[in-house]
Amino acid sequence: MSKDFSDYVVNENYTHVGVGYEEGGEYGHYWTVYFIEHQPEENIQSFEKEVFHLVNERREEHGLEPLKYDFELANVAREKSRDMRDSEYFAHESPNYGPPHEMINQFDIPNSGSAENIAAGQRTPEEVMEGWMNSDGHRANILHEDLTHIGVGYTQGGPYRTYWTQMFVRR
Repeated sequence: MSKDFSDYVVNENYTHVGVGYEEGGEYGHYWTVYFIEHQPEENIQSFEKEVFHLVNERREEHGLEPLKYDFELANVAREKSRDMRDSEYFAHESPNYGPPHEMINQFDIPNSGSAENIAAGQRTPEEVMEGWMNSDGHRANILHEDLTHIGVGYTQGGPYRTYWTQMFVRR
């Protein structure tokens, strides 16, 4: 076993392994081993809740009212994260739902204005929030005084391994 391979085997961040085998070709046998970092389902909701709390902490630091959590909006945010993963894109405009305001309207979420933050690849709520707060446009959405509700969506897998979405609306 090579040192590089053993590093994967003993890395506590990898919780799943996939093994592939194929016969034939020049060498006769081909093996592939994939190590996957995966959070249990209960952490997914806890990650979403933690992002929600971190958003309101940042808003409080800036003298703003906290956002209200909207479960229906969270379902849209989760769908956006899954859509990016499953359709292998990373953009505000979905090939399946269009731009964020259209997606929110397709899911019949009442609003008089909306915004969206997306991120991919960050491993923790703290990491994703740091990235958003260090980006002018994302920070502006988090600290927008006219927005009143938020939904947070997180999913795993795909090319970036993690996908994060914040959907905001004004009511």
